Amino acid sequence: NSPILGEDLYASARHRMLQRLINIALDKVSFLKTAKDFELNGPMGIKLKPGDLADKGLANLEQMVNDKIGQYLDLPLKVAMKTFGDQLELARQQGLT
Repeated sequence: NSPILGEDLYASARHRMLQRLINIALDKVSFLKTAKDFELNGPMGIKLKPGDLADKGLANLEQMVNDKIGQYLDLPLKVAMKTFGDQLELARQQGLT
């Protein structure tokens, strides 16, 4: 019976919201998914796959979204999750009595 903390809710909500934004961005650039399968054979057995380049860019996407958008989410999300956490904790305590 541990208390419900707003900070825990905030961390989870922030992570989930950023993941949703990343998923939306990936859906908008769906051509990258098909480009990943394309392969260009160059001289001397060199193979170039746009998918490899896309993977490198996508690997940094989460950090970029966090850096660029995360700062704008922090304050309203902290306030909302603190209020929500307080309400859940109050309900939990009332349920214990």
